[in-house]
Amino acid sequence: MRGFAAIVLGAGLCGCVSAPVLLPATPSVEVPGDRTVAGDLVSGVRVEVDGSAWDGAPSDLGRIVTPVLVRLTNGSGRSLRVRYGSFSLEGRSGFLYSALPPLTLRGLAVHARPGFRPAAVRERRFVFRARPHGFFFAPYYAPFFALEVPLWGGPFPFDPYLYERAYAGWPGRLPTRDMVERALPEGVLQEGGDISGFVYFPDVARRETDVVFRGDLEDAGSGERFGAARLPLVVRR
Repeated sequence: MRGFAAIVLGAGLCGCVSAPVLLPATPSVEVPGDRTVAGDLVSGVRVEVDGSAWDGAPSDLGRIVTPVLVRLTNGSGRSLRVRYGSFSLEGRSGFLYSALPPLTLRGLAVHARPGFRPAAVRERRFVFRARPHGFFFAPYYAPFFALEVPLWGGPFPFDPYLYERAYAGWPGRLPTRDMVERALPEGVLQEGGDISGFVYFPDVARRETDVVFRGDLEDAGSGERFGAARLPLVVRR
């Protein structure tokens, strides 16, 4: 896909470390010209995923968790809510793998204002490497940014379970700073906008031969679910 990986990824060689990857299960879901990317147009939103794109640190990340590069292009005529709770991988076993948040927001104000930077997080500021167009970041990210970014001014649900209990599911010393900075941020994607970044899931290769990437589409204003992407992927070891 032209420009897809370049938006998020730095320089590096893919495939330098053998690790399981996710690939389109059938040619019917492949993006023309790129056999590693699965895509679909749902209710005006273009959803594309690449389960073989990781080339950051650690290089063997695919042996520990499952990184999936996600790109969203919004042509739905409405604002799209982007949050980790909308993404999952459903295995053939019937098990549902929920996205792992790349940050812990424990103890922070849910609706932090720009400039609010508690001492506990001042040294953990970062800049997402994604270069979104027409995107407003979730308001509770404010303390983490080294630079000012556009924040969504409307309602945005905060899931304490996801940011406290699910974050505790990270193995070892993950996530690394590289993983955080390459992550897909939460927020609101306006009509005509696009954004891409990695979404991380528990390791599916240990028990699955194939999965379905699920991406639910939610209206940012009303919270209405107006579509759902379902992209079949196969595990390649």
